[in-house]
Amino acid sequence: MSENAQRGHQGYDPFGEPLPTAAMPSVRDRRANRIALSVFWTLALLFVAGRIYTTDWPAARAFVAEMIAGSTR
Repeated sequence: MSENAQRGHQGYDPFGEPLPTAAMPSVRDRRANRIALSVFWTLALLFVAGRIYTTDWPAARAFVAEMIAGSTR
């Protein structure tokens, strides 16, 4: 097995030069990134779904209309 295959993924800078192994993200960094992305998309989808769900409620429309009218006074 080659040395690069044993070390794992080798990164490259924009000029095609290999990056040192120390500059590669650790498993912890990747895990934190995945957690942050999953939390972000979960919240985004919940907000969109909640907005779609509440558009059919007359009470929700009245509440939003009152909030908008109250903020312009």
